[in-house]
Amino acid sequence: MAATPSMVRRKWMHDDAVCCGDILVALSDHIFPNYVLHGITRAVFVRLTWRLAEMPSSSSTSR
Repeated sequence: MAATPSMVRRKWMHDDAVCCGDILVALSDHIFPNYVLHGITRAVFVRLTWRLAEMPSSSSTSR
């Protein structure tokens, strides 16, 4: 049985919701509200990646 566009979209939405939920569960409570409103997982991932890139390296501050 070939997948219809509707079936593909439903599967993508389900998979995206699961992935987004996994990312949001891993966030600490005080920053959760900043990310929960993003529409798709990619938006959450990109924002978190930018935030991590902006943070100073922990290895340089620990020495």
